[in-house]
Amino acid sequence: MLERPLSKYRLFDRSSLDTFMSAVSGAFGGNGYLSAGRKQTFNTYFHGLPLGIGGVYYLEYESDMLVSWNVTVGSLLLSIPVAGQASVSVDSRVFKSTTSCAALAQSGQRLEMVIENGARHIVLRVNSSAFQGALRRMLDREPAEPVFFEPEVDLTTVANWALLRIITTMIEAIDAADQLTGLAMQSFESLIVGQLLLGQPNNYSRELFGESGSPKSPAIARAEDVIRANLGEPLTVDDIARGAGLSKRALQTGFRRAHGTTPMAFLREARLQRVRTELLGADPTNTSVTNIALKWGFQHLGRFAVAYHRRFGEAPSQTLRFRANQANELS
Repeated sequence: MLERPLSKYRLFDRSSLDTFMSAVSGAFGGNGYLSAGRKQTFNTYFHGLPLGIGGVYYLEYESDMLVSWNVTVGSLLLSIPVAGQASVSVDSRVFKSTTSCAALAQSGQRLEMVIENGARHIVLRVNSSAFQGALRRMLDREPAEPVFFEPEVDLTTVANWALLRIITTMIEAIDAADQLTGLAMQSFESLIVGQLLLGQPNNYSRELFGESGSPKSPAIARAEDVIRANLGEPLTVDDIARGAGLSKRALQTGFRRAHGTTPMAFLREARLQRVRTELLGADPTNTSVTNIALKWGFQHLGRFAVAYHRRFGEAPSQTLRFRANQANELS
């Protein structure tokens, strides 16, 4: 890979911090703030271009940087250090990002990074819809909820090392060619999305691999369909078993083998994900947490609030205020 890759696609070179922030916001979406160290001059390189799945970018920092960014809804950012390191916080997770550990933040999360002078990063932006389409093909069904990845990406594992090689090979191909064909770019993009799903732990990992590696029972697939079609209804284990044509015992055993959990826990997780997705996209001036929770089958609001906080690390009201907070920070 070139010392400064993607240089044919310059978005920003050595200008003001305000101009840099505008370029970052235009490329990544979302909003937040950036601040530089005490050097008199602000020198940063920012190259990149859009892809069908999102975009790929190169950033080089010639001063210490503090980044605090709200990732836009429906998007994922993967920041891979090529040189240097950064202290990272993704919501409540804190870790050190180095050339052997990338940082991942996605829809609605807050990414904070303290980046040292001289650091160089490759940043990949991926639209959430790309993962939904890939999951649909890999699982042969409609995904019940959005994919959520672990934020700390270990680049020393075989799977994530392969992901890094795919990304760097794509960048090298872009730099070497005047223009890559649409088919070539689609091949790279498909590999990246698939490798992320298979290599980085997420809420579909168990299903993608399976505890026994054996195909999922058609009856369990029917049970999942019953759950997805009735998330807002007061479902019981009996209802799910009857809809799938199974006994309660066979249903419980099948879910333990396929997902390592119970049918009701699977139902609760699907409902929580639907609530979160709707809260992130809702207008807090004319929407209430109560209405959305009831819509997706949570009848006991106290238990719902506890389960939501345990799953996502924040109260549902905080999620609902996310869009309003974005608007306030921009004003």
